[in-house]
Amino acid sequence: MNTLNKQKFRTCFLSPHSDDTFLEAYYIIKERVLPEPYLLCTVFSESNYVDVSKKKLYSGVDITKIRKKEDLLFANEFQMQYTTMNEPDCLLRHGTVFFDERPLDSKLLDKLYNQLFALITNLQIEFVVAPSPYGIKQHYDHRVLREIANSLEQLKGVSLLWTDDTPYSTMPNNIIKELFLGKTLTPKEIQQKSSKLDEIYPSQTCNYYKEAIKNNNERLFRL
Repeated sequence: MNTLNKQKFRTCFLSPHSDDTFLEAYYIIKERVLPEPYLLCTVFSESNYVDVSKKKLYSGVDITKIRKKEDLLFANEFQMQYTTMNEPDCLLRHGTVFFDERPLDSKLLDKLYNQLFALITNLQIEFVVAPSPYGIKQHYDHRVLREIANSLEQLKGVSLLWTDDTPYSTMPNNIIKELFLGKTLTPKEIQQKSSKLDEIYPSQTCNYYKEAIKNNNERLFRL
């Protein structure tokens, strides 16, 4: 994890990769719904994944370096401090497809929990925002992060808020205990968000993400 200045951050946006946070909470961040200062923390920043349509374009390129550059662009765009845990994603760890039902790795869970516990307590973070995958067969790394975030909610003084795991799943309304915020995007906001996706994430932007921006609202909720 890169070194952070010794300061207090009130809200931490916790994500597998920063494009996940972009898709789930672009306007939540832009409109400063939660208390500042903001910290963007990506967990699985070691990655060789690009959209299939970009494989030739990025052939022979260090994808991890590209993705960390995109993380920084996103953080700087919205005046967030950026940090990463430099963990390899599931494709690099065991070569599996993203979506599987294998049991979560207990050693990985313990390692990441300890690191995030230290981060949150040392920086006096009050709000943690994380994606909440729903359903049996979901993105492996997102399942890992949800398990850890659930544990972090036990920390004194920490309030945990979830977002939908856009574009992979949406939390049913009957499971949500409290809807903290529900934002329906206007056509203009959809266009702006889609254009910004192209600008910040050239290695990841794809039609699947564009359709998700059109069809998903941004929500913060408690479970």
